[in-house]
Amino acid sequence: MLADNVFVRGTLRTIDYDTDAPDADVVLSDTASIGPDLRYGHALGPAHLDVCGQITYERLVIAQNVADGYGGEVGARARIIPGVSFNAWYRYARTEFSNSQNDADPRFYGLRLILSVPNRQPWSNYALVIDYMDGQIDLDQAINGTDEPDVNALSLGLRANFYQQGKRPREIAPRRWRCDVKLACFATQAE
Repeated sequence: MLADNVFVRGTLRTIDYDTDAPDADVVLSDTASIGPDLRYGHALGPAHLDVCGQITYERLVIAQNVADGYGGEVGARARIIPGVSFNAWYRYARTEFSNSQNDADPRFYGLRLILSVPNRQPWSNYALVIDYMDGQIDLDQAINGTDEPDVNALSLGLRANFYQQGKRPREIAPRRWRCDVKLACFATQAE
């Protein structure tokens, strides 16, 4: 957290999927992004709504081919009741492979349910995360027999929040650091 509504956020996703090509059964794809994230929050009685947007540097690795570029994400998060949050997001990127003029443009959207125990230390610093992601990677040229792999995944994870009290005299609000770890991925499929 850089300010009340400005964050720096990084994401790394690793996706394995099967292809129809006879010489390659599994393709490993890594998507990495980092960039500033702007958030606007609004209280609606006991509920709370956050809307956010992010501009990112993107790095995509598909079958050992590296593509770099830019992208962005928009999303909304609603805290329905204390301890239950729902998040929806959409991410798009434009990347180009370093060894050719071919593009790889990933588009993903996701839904996330976050369950925590509010106001019960130390448990309120942890949350159970159920995450669904769907999307497609548009490729100019086929890699391992596919040019537009459709990817969807359902996963279960654990979120931990770390707080650091401000060190400057005017800083009253603590700095927050968050770490999400996937515990299990129940279904990953690409077509």
